[in-house]
Amino acid sequence: MSVGSLTNSQLQSGEKYINLSARMGDIYPIDAQYVVVAGGGAGVGGGGGGAGAGGYRSSVIGESSGGGLAAEAPLSVSWGTYQVTIGAGGSSPGVAGSDSVFHNITSNGGGVAQQTGGSGGGGSSAGGVGAVGTSGQGSKGGNGGGASGYFQHASGGGGGASANGQNGISDQVGGAGGNGVTTNITGSAATYAGGGGGGGGGYSQRGGSGGAGGGGGGGIWNDSNRPGGPGGVNTGGGGGSGGVGGAGGSGYIAIKYPNTASLTVGPSHVATTTSVGDYMVTVFTAGDDQIKLL
Repeated sequence: MSVGSLTNSQLQSGEKYINLSARMGDIYPIDAQYVVVAGGGAGVGGGGGGAGAGGYRSSVIGESSGGGLAAEAPLSVSWGTYQVTIGAGGSSPGVAGSDSVFHNITSNGGGVAQQTGGSGGGGSSAGGVGAVGTSGQGSKGGNGGGASGYFQHASGGGGGASANGQNGISDQVGGAGGNGVTTNITGSAATYAGGGGGGGGGYSQRGGSGGAGGGGGGGIWNDSNRPGGPGGVNTGGGGGSGGVGGAGGSGYIAIKYPNTASLTVGPSHVATTTSVGDYMVTVFTAGDDQIKLL
C-alpha cells in the first residue's frame, strides 16, 4: 500500500514530514526476495565449446542459488531508489553475456568457449578444458572430446546454473549443456540459466542438447548449415556451438516483496507486477534504470 498524495492536506509541512516518516517507519525496512539472472554467452563456430549460462543468484526461501549453493539471504531494503539492470545475451558468436544487477546483487554474464563467467564455456573439440563458473552463480563447462581423425572431434557443453556441461564424446555428439535452476518466485515454476550444447564432430548426426532453462542446442561444428541454437529470451541461456554459434539469451530479474510496500519501475524498464499471496512480485525483462520503493 503506497502513501497517498499530501498535496491538498491541511497538515503543515513539518507535520507532513513527520507523518510520512512515521508511515515509512511502519513499512520499512523490508526483506526483498530476488532471482537475478545475467545474459548468457554466445556460442562459437570452428570447434569451440557451447556457451555458459548467465549467472543465477537467488534469495527465494527454500530454493537454491546457482552452483548448487543454498539460497542467499533476502535483501533488506528501505524506501528509496535502487538500480535494476537486465543483462543482454551475447549478440554474436564468441561474445560473453552481460551482467544483471539489483542494487548490490550482481550476476555475471555467461562465459564463452573455455572462458569463465556466471557459468563457464565448454572446451574446444580438440580436447579443450571447460571453464569454471562463478561460485554461487553457475557451473563448469564440459571438456572437448579430442579424438583423432578428420573432423571427428566434438566440443563440450556450456555450464548451467545447477549442473556442469557434459563432455564431448569422441567421434560422436557434442556435450549437452548443463541444466539451470527452477524457481517458483512468481507462483509458477520456471527454469532459467541452462548452458549451450557443444557442437558435434564432422561425422556425427547432431550436436549436444541445450540445458534445461533456455540453453541453445549444438549444431555440427564444420557445417555452417547446422548452426548452434540461440539461448532463450529472458532465460539467461547460453548459445550452442556449431557451424556458427548461437546468440546468448537475455537476462531476467524478479523481486518479491510484502504487499504493504509499493514499487515503481524506471522509464526504461519493461516489467510486470502480480500478486502472490501476501506478496507482490515485479518481473523485469529489459531496461537499465532505477526503481523506487515507497
